[in-house]
Amino acid sequence: MTLRIIEPFAITQANIDATNVTLETAWTAGTYTLGQVRRVGERLFEVSAASTTQEPGLPASTQWFDAGPANRYAAFDLQFGADQFRVIDTVTTRADSITYTLSGLPRLSAMALFGLACTQIDIASEIPGGPLRLHGDFPTAGIDQSTSSTAMDAEGPFRPMVVGATASVTSADRRSNAFSVASGVPVFCRARIRAGSSGKYRIACINGSAATTSFYDGTFPNFSGVATSSAAGTLTDFIRTTVENGDTEITFTWTPNATTALARVGIGPFTSVIGETIIAVGMQATDAFADWILGGTGTRRAGTYITHLLPDATQYESSFWRWFFLPQSLDRTYANFDINIPAGAVVDLTLTNTGSTVAVSTIAMGAAGQFGVVEVGSTRGLRSRSVKKTEGTLTSLNRRTPASRVGYRVHLDNYTASPFWRIIDDLDGVAAVFAGPDDNEEFLAYGFVTSCQTVSNVHGITKVQLEVETL
Repeated sequence: MTLRIIEPFAITQANIDATNVTLETAWTAGTYTLGQVRRVGERLFEVSAASTTQEPGLPASTQWFDAGPANRYAAFDLQFGADQFRVIDTVTTRADSITYTLSGLPRLSAMALFGLACTQIDIASEIPGGPLRLHGDFPTAGIDQSTSSTAMDAEGPFRPMVVGATASVTSADRRSNAFSVASGVPVFCRARIRAGSSGKYRIACINGSAATTSFYDGTFPNFSGVATSSAAGTLTDFIRTTVENGDTEITFTWTPNATTALARVGIGPFTSVIGETIIAVGMQATDAFADWILGGTGTRRAGTYITHLLPDATQYESSFWRWFFLPQSLDRTYANFDINIPAGAVVDLTLTNTGSTVAVSTIAMGAAGQFGVVEVGSTRGLRSRSVKKTEGTLTSLNRRTPASRVGYRVHLDNYTASPFWRIIDDLDGVAAVFAGPDDNEEFLAYGFVTSCQTVSNVHGITKVQLEVETL
């Protein structure tokens, strides 16, 4: 496996289109007392005097100290350039989930996250100017019915449709907003879906006035299906095709048997098993095929979609006591070097830890360089920052977040030493992501180069000893 290096792209507020991480109270002119914290821009400042009227962040402000980045920006507090500082172990936290919608990004081929406390990671991208609008103008937007009714945008991409704790086979779906239909007048429908974990999907056409629903139930991966109910009218003319990204598109005709202003169309996993999913890319209903938006006049189209469940390495050993009382041992890092997101795309990142606190200390993304082959004999060691202090008969141990030193032994051939040295020179004093073989996860590190030495054995072949210290 090659040595892979990501020089992260610097993400600021200008790149954050939306997030559920709220900002702390901003500083305004007034009197503040010892210990009060206020935000200026993307950083927090804490009062260090009994009281102060100074404005924090200015060179003359001696009664405030920099307490690090605001919670929203802590995960993006990367170390770039000469004489930059980074508060050690900056962490973004929030209950249940953390979401970011990011724009203004360069081409991305890799993403890495560190200091994780979550059970699931979702990465989605949408590409500007593409042909796919995920909901049509009839209806214009939708509702997420996974555990409660939550409004969705007119265009996605959307997270996988997940069966929630209160959901059943008929209530876990993504559905349109209400629109009007007339008895006997055909409604032309289209859905795009990707296989998830459930193996089954259900399409629903709903008459909200009469509380009736017509169903079409199908299975993955062959996408076979059959209409199982016609209570709200007949479902006919089903056509299934495979389109871009391997998505499956299903078109069909719904002929309502009653007039209503509360018609809806929906799609979801045909299961009541909590946590099972399908990916409902989008759905549209229209009274004329000429009105299709999925086919070409939308402003965005779906790109990358990745869902990663962090594995649990807890040693339960077939013990119910351990199952109930031992804390989970989940991965604290995640890296993906196989994404392909073009410049200008919008990226949605979601971290989930339902019922607990989500945390992430570093989110790094960029284009990854690949060099040589990482050889056996690479090393990783702990560099403790904790301080042991003895005064008289009292000994104390002040714990600090530890660092690690990772040594990579790399074999370069085909005269690739020069491009390797170019990126190492550029990274001097700059934090980056370094990764060795996938089956040696301990060699995934976010840090800076402390030393690098190469030895040329024969023409075109170079041995590298690279040492990195994590932040």
